[in-house]
Amino acid sequence: MHHIDYLEESPQFVIVAASLAAACMVFGHPALFAVGTLGALMLAALALRSPWLGALAVFPLAFAIRPAPPDIGVQEAVFALLVAIVFLKSISTAAVATGWSALVHQFGKVLLPAIILVVINLVVAASHGVGLADWLRGLIPFLFILLFIPVALAIDRRPERIRWLGLSIGALITLLAGHIVIFYLANELHHPYWWVLQDGVPQRIPEELVVLHAEANGPILDRITVHIQSATDALLPVGVVAGFVVAALARDYRVASLGFSLSALALGAVLMTYTRSMLLSAVVVLAIFVPYVAFSRKNLSRAVCLLLGLAIVGAAVIAVLNIESMWGYRMGRLSEALLADGGRSSVATRLEEYRIAWGRFIEYPLLGDGLGAKHAIEFMGPEGVVEQQVAYIHNWPLYFLMATGGVGFLAYAWVVLAPAFIHPSSIRHDGMAFAVLRAAILTMAIYGLFFAVFRLITFNLLLAAAWGVVLAGNRLPRHSSLSA
Repeated sequence: MHHIDYLEESPQFVIVAASLAAACMVFGHPALFAVGTLGALMLAALALRSPWLGALAVFPLAFAIRPAPPDIGVQEAVFALLVAIVFLKSISTAAVATGWSALVHQFGKVLLPAIILVVINLVVAASHGVGLADWLRGLIPFLFILLFIPVALAIDRRPERIRWLGLSIGALITLLAGHIVIFYLANELHHPYWWVLQDGVPQRIPEELVVLHAEANGPILDRITVHIQSATDALLPVGVVAGFVVAALARDYRVASLGFSLSALALGAVLMTYTRSMLLSAVVVLAIFVPYVAFSRKNLSRAVCLLLGLAIVGAAVIAVLNIESMWGYRMGRLSEALLADGGRSSVATRLEEYRIAWGRFIEYPLLGDGLGAKHAIEFMGPEGVVEQQVAYIHNWPLYFLMATGGVGFLAYAWVVLAPAFIHPSSIRHDGMAFAVLRAAILTMAIYGLFFAVFRLITFNLLLAAAWGVVLAGNRLPRHSSLSA
């Protein structure tokens, strides 16, 4: 029992342990994978004693799960076990302490409408011929938003825990960004290559051999998103923005340095993905935040210096890796697709998705056609044009208009955007905490306009954390002990 008390007072050890376990499961040899799995199971056992510590472990361990697993592997099973223990233990402990009626009073107004909408959507999906397995596959990622209940219960009347929650999320962002940077540099993805046909078989050759093959096709740069599917996760632009806000507003120099380091690391990872919308979403929110700081006259000079420093970091990454041409090409393709026929470019594929989604919404405007309903989309694959049946749209407003109709769209828009505008009493006296929360939510909402990241577990875990802070704030004391 004394060990649990010590860990609750020093939760950084749990965050580090969860981070190491996740890293072993992702990077490791089978022996390291076993070590990481054992560590994750030990953290799940710890959650039986302290749901708060288990909740802190959830975020770093999310790094170990695959973005769209074809089946439930060991890492997904262990992660699901941890989440289930945290959820059930938190509720049971709170029920014993305050009674079920208090829990229903606190969370019933949020959960009841959600349950009704989910049941309605199941009926709608079934009426449109959507299989139960496909519907569940569409629903499951959003169920992780329910983690807001353990988060809210954990920080209820304990506002100092909000900082540890932020550090846990920061550890997850660091793991993902660090993975991308290490993989990119270790595999020298910034070096171009060429294709040649040898005996009818395409072969890759480096630049120094191009002079021997006049027919070589290139130069070509590999995208890290092909190797690491999670490289398009919303965690990266959120890391850029949240780290910057912390660096600009924190009074503690060490905290500010940590924030800027996270922001710079995440920016480097973003640039290595060549993802335009990821960079755009971070830039837009920073463009909003800096004038906000200027208007409030708080730390303006520091914010401007940090922004300049971040720009220097970005320029240095592009220059050192010599990827100016790649970013120029990506931006050029965006202009071509918007101003003319984009052919089979990713932008043209997105526009086709939008047309399909809007057509489905017009056909079923009130309740949509159900989660999991599929449609055909064509895109350019390695072997030419490929047609695939998919159940998502790379745009959250259109996705929810298509899958849940106007009613579901309004409900989800509230879920996504409301935390950016509700100022919880738990952080009413901590401008930095609210600024970070608001900036993160706006970044997620903007980036979700371009990618289907809202269907990822990590996206919904971030929403759960935000809502946990918001709902706990309704019961926390007015005077917070947090200090920036």
